Parts: sequence; C-alpha cells; structure tokens
Amino acid sequence: IGLRFPLPLPLSVRLPSSVSFLHLTDDQYLKQFQTVNQHEVETATGGGEEFSARFDAVCINYAINLEKAKYLASILLKPNTGKLLAPVNDKTDFWFSQSYVVLDQSGSELSRKAEFLFQPDVTENSCQGVWCRSVKQGVPRDED
Repeated sequence: IGLRFPLPLPLSVRLPSSVSFLHLTDDQYLKQFQTVNQHEVETATGGGEEFSARFDAVCINYAINLEKAKYLASILLKPNTGKLLAPVNDKTDFWFSQSYVVLDQSGSELSRKAEFLFQPDVTENSCQGVWCRSVKQGVPRDED
C-alpha cells in the first residue's frame, strides 16, 4: 500500500510520477495515512464527499481476514466509487484457504473467486505456516 516515497527502480522501468511504494505493514501505513489526512477527515461533512487522499482502487498483496479488508476499505477508498481487491481467509484466522473478494467503501462484497492459497499477513499474531515470523525465527509472534 502506498503513494509517498518511491523506491529506486532500474532505469528501464518507469512509473507514473503519481505512483510510488512504501515498505510498511498495513497498520503502519494506516497510521501514517490517517495522520497525513487528519485535516480532511475532520472537515468532512459526511454528505458523501470524496476525500482527495482516498483511493479509487486498493489491491492487497497478501491474505487477510475479511473484517480487516472491510476496515481497510472503509478508511482508504473513495465513497461510492472506490474498490478494494484482497485475498481473504475463508474462515477467520485460517491461513490455508482464501477467496479473492472485491469490496466497496461500505464493505459490501461485489464479487468473489473462491478456493486458493495465498501468502498470509505475516504481521498478524494468528499467522500460521512457513511464511510467519514465529516459524522462521522460532519465537512467538507477540515477542517480535
């Protein structure tokens, strides 16, 4: 997630000036996003106005729980038009089966493609499998 500080890319690769990447967890990004955009959030009238800092589209690149996907959609997407694509766990905290879902800003599910396995959100305490820090480092997740 992110559009603030670009990473160095090979000279043969060119991104639009409006696109850049941040190396942060989703929680770190949300904290930064909310801090930077606090003024816009505070001055919103709630009348369906779109915040300029919100996104038309967000693509999550790792498996997350559905409730977290809905939360991210509510914070990051433009009302009425924004869409979020994410691989979500078929059962909460079950990291061995996901479905791709498309959500709108209200958290309504617009489409779903079921039954595949995706890398989990390795920052979650409930993370299981070879991707997770506790497995790789041999320490419980909450001691990281």
